[in-house]
Amino acid sequence: KACCLSTSGKIRCILELILTSKGAEICILAGDFNDIFEGFDNMIFPSDKVQIKGFKEIRRVQEINNQVSWKKSKVIWLDMQDQLPEEFRNSNIPTPEEFRIWSIRQGLPIFNGDINSYQSPFHIGLYDLIDTNKGCYLGQESVARYLRSGVNKKLRFWESENIIKKGDKLTQYSTNGLKD
Repeated sequence: KACCLSTSGKIRCILELILTSKGAEICILAGDFNDIFEGFDNMIFPSDKVQIKGFKEIRRVQEINNQVSWKKSKVIWLDMQDQLPEEFRNSNIPTPEEFRIWSIRQGLPIFNGDINSYQSPFHIGLYDLIDTNKGCYLGQESVARYLRSGVNKKLRFWESENIIKKGDKLTQYSTNGLKD
């Protein structure tokens, strides 16, 4: 699992990669496919003398489980016409709402508009998908600045036992009963 960054260190997409003896297979989990394909073909691959041999739609299958991170759950890629493996055949298919709630709880921004040119992987909990030990990469200078200065804001997931309406003020009480 990895993030593809812009030159300013913002997220362009979230990827899964499988290395094979012939190269790599890439699954774009989130982001604009055409933008990513063009970016790979025009910026990254020519300098490395790499070619894209083709692309196809696949089905990505993963258990929806709030006890295990999406980053650590077993994933399989299937051709569109392939049958589900036995281990997934009796699984409950989540409703779109259940899937959206799961992705929010998991910190997996995969819906339209979840990833845009303003987000740093450090602000939305995807910093662990950035390998800072590799050689040169797009956004390297910006990532280095984030690492030096630290991240002052991060997206968090929270729940409330009460119904919260748009416009309601949110307050937090510390353990001593005073408002924070």
